[in-house]
Amino acid sequence: MWRRRRVGTMVMLLLASTILLPSRPVRAEAPIGDPIPIGSIASGVAVNPTTNRIYVSSRDGNNVKVIDGTTNTVIGSPIPVGMGPAGIGVNPVTNRIYVANFDSNTVSVIDGATNSVIGSPIAIPPAENGVTAHPEGIGVNPTNNRIYVSNFFTDSVSVIDGSTNTLIGAPIPVFQSPVGVAVNPVTNRVYVAAQSRQRRDRDRQRDQCKGRIADQGWPVGRGHHRQPDHRPDLCDQFR
Repeated sequence: MWRRRRVGTMVMLLLASTILLPSRPVRAEAPIGDPIPIGSIASGVAVNPTTNRIYVSSRDGNNVKVIDGTTNTVIGSPIPVGMGPAGIGVNPVTNRIYVANFDSNTVSVIDGATNSVIGSPIAIPPAENGVTAHPEGIGVNPTNNRIYVSNFFTDSVSVIDGSTNTLIGAPIPVFQSPVGVAVNPVTNRVYVAAQSRQRRDRDRQRDQCKGRIADQGWPVGRGHHRQPDHRPDLCDQFR
């Protein structure tokens, strides 16, 4: 991704072991076989346990790859979504997949039965001060069919009604720079991981610097905003 983790170009499976051997320490997880190559930079992963399908968002490809959990191989063609897909979540009851498109400020909805996008992307509006949201994380509650979207630059969480695929209510204020979202459908509690504003400001500076570096022959990936007027001494740290 433009500012932080790049999960990599492969997906690795972990096996939870329930075997207890005498006088030996318990090994909770162990990789199964080789990583699954997906041919692009992976930024998010979600699982539908009902269909045994795994969905991987590709930041540089602006698409979602589908893995068959039975064979652990990529199946079908990549599913095109918005720009800079990041977090991804699945509702196993409705077989819908939700993708946060960081650079497009939208959420794409995929029908897991056909592996195709449903309708138009759901637009995440900017804050009242004009700051764009940049949706980052996705959490799904399959019990009430609510989807929770963390907005990195507006310090908020938007709520989507999965039955209509529309936003409901006002964004929920949270701590600075929210990223990951997780839901407990039993207690109906939503947990949001957040970064500090200092980290976000540094990431924003790096993003801007990469525009200047590109003017000097350095490559820039998708999502980088070109700000060639930034001081080169501040940008040297990002070379």
